[in-house]
Amino acid sequence: MRTEASHRLPISLALALGLGLAQVVGAATFVVDSAEDSGEGSLRAAITLANAAPGPHVIEIQVPGSAVTLSLLSPLPVISTADLTITAAASPGFRIDGQTFHRIFETGTGNTSLALTDLHLRRGKAARGGCVLAHASAQASLRLERMRFEACTAEGSSGETVGGAVYQPQAATLTVLDSAFTDNLAMGPSAGGGAIATEATSVDLRGSRFERNFALGSSGSVSAGGALALSLPEFGLAFLQGNRFIDNSVDGVQAAIGGAIGGSCPQCVITIEQGYFGGNNARSGGALAILSASAVALPPALNLENLSFERNIASLRGGAIEVGGFSLDARNLSLQRNRAPGGGHLAVTGSLVVDRLSGTVLAATDASAGGSTSSCDLSGALVQGGGLLRGNLFAESASCGALAASGAQPISSSQLGTLDTRDGLMPVLVFGPDSGVIDSLSSCPVKDARDTERPIDGDGDGEAQCDVGAYEHPLPVAIFRNGFESTP
Repeated sequence: MRTEASHRLPISLALALGLGLAQVVGAATFVVDSAEDSGEGSLRAAITLANAAPGPHVIEIQVPGSAVTLSLLSPLPVISTADLTITAAASPGFRIDGQTFHRIFETGTGNTSLALTDLHLRRGKAARGGCVLAHASAQASLRLERMRFEACTAEGSSGETVGGAVYQPQAATLTVLDSAFTDNLAMGPSAGGGAIATEATSVDLRGSRFERNFALGSSGSVSAGGALALSLPEFGLAFLQGNRFIDNSVDGVQAAIGGAIGGSCPQCVITIEQGYFGGNNARSGGALAILSASAVALPPALNLENLSFERNIASLRGGAIEVGGFSLDARNLSLQRNRAPGGGHLAVTGSLVVDRLSGTVLAATDASAGGSTSSCDLSGALVQGGGLLRGNLFAESASCGALAASGAQPISSSQLGTLDTRDGLMPVLVFGPDSGVIDSLSSCPVKDARDTERPIDGDGDGEAQCDVGAYEHPLPVAIFRNGFESTP
């Protein structure tokens, strides 16, 4: 192992010269060149050295070879140095395996900043935060970039079991960029966040993929968020952009909400945009359950934009979305083939203030296996506010009450979008030219779910208009002009 500060000095030589751990002062870079659990050049030794001084420090993993695995025989040291970055950018595919016995990273009270980049963490296990646990601190931040979390587990026998892969508690900042969370599990009496559970004041989650994560409650009250559980404090902010949530699930003995995301707060702002939700499953809110029970004059805000929902299932209500206690601003959503006995696409619980619902297509639901043909379930709910309702398409609108009171147009139940996943782009629903989706709006967000600028002249009439839904359809390759086919 090497350490770099103002100069480079092998750690073994530093110890031989009697400098000891206490002599590592100021910013330093520690190089890990061994995949052994302990000893010189190991990650364990590097963390121990980094903890000996406040930093900021960097641990660079430079283990020879590709897809090398470090198998932990015991938990790594708790990270107590104030500011630490651990990166495996120089060792592609480097894995740390907790072997279903050990959590991989944990921060202590002295740490205020931890950044993890280009690591593959798998099979970590603990009661909370199976692979990463960050402790609460008013200034603490956790940053995860180009990370992969696989088969991490939070399992407990009492209280809340949260964050199968990651748990970040209150009064903190969480940033997740370009990362993947697959097959992670939170399981206990009351479970939440099969991949991530956070109570952070600020959450920034972008460009990440969540697939087959699961939260399973064995008793207790509410289990929430098969992939992500957001429990934000007052005035908290969550911004989610460009994420994919696929085949995540939540279940429990009692309430189980938000197959992909379960969110709550007394007064906060949650923004979700340019994303895809497919095949998620819950009792209520097959993909999203965003709820607040707080009675405040100014309700928390939920902003949804350029999102696609399809094949999500709720066994009770809200096949795609359950929302209540929030003010809602929703623009250019695409929903189809979501299933629930009550409200195939949307269920409202308690009260909802509608600031805006525009440019949204609610195509046919999935009415098989007890699913309803009704788009919405507003039973017992108070939907209020004279928000902007414009340019929405409903296969079934009668169940949506005030949401379809103005600006609503029908779309045939046979007009269904085709899921386009080509070239690794954000999945979107592509509708046909006779659906009423293409070039039918005068205003829309400046970009669509794939970050393509709007509007585009998608019907070839020479006038660019906005499309309904999350995707802005391009001009077809073959169009007809003056009766002759033209192939540009």
